[in-house]
Amino acid sequence: LDEPYNRQDRAIGARLFEFVPWMSSGRGYEVWMNVINTATTFYGKEIKGITGSWKNTYCDNTIIPVEENGNVKYVISLIEDVTEKVLARKQREEQA
Repeated sequence: LDEPYNRQDRAIGARLFEFVPWMSSGRGYEVWMNVINTATTFYGKEIKGITGSWKNTYCDNTIIPVEENGNVKYVISLIEDVTEKVLARKQREEQA
């Protein structure tokens, strides 16, 4: 990943909308707020990148709420780049 997303010192413990300001509105914001408000894990598959150098990428994203005393205290986001898998599948589909 590009700076600053590839640095632990910038990511761990950071507030989401300070770390990723473009997530402060739109569908991404709605997903995160739903995870926080409902304490429900989000499983996103083959999400197309929409910004910066991620525009031509696909990722799987799991967003996990961590509760303490009945409230969401932390949120963990696991992102896997699945671009090669998606593009290979699309190429096979076009050839079929």
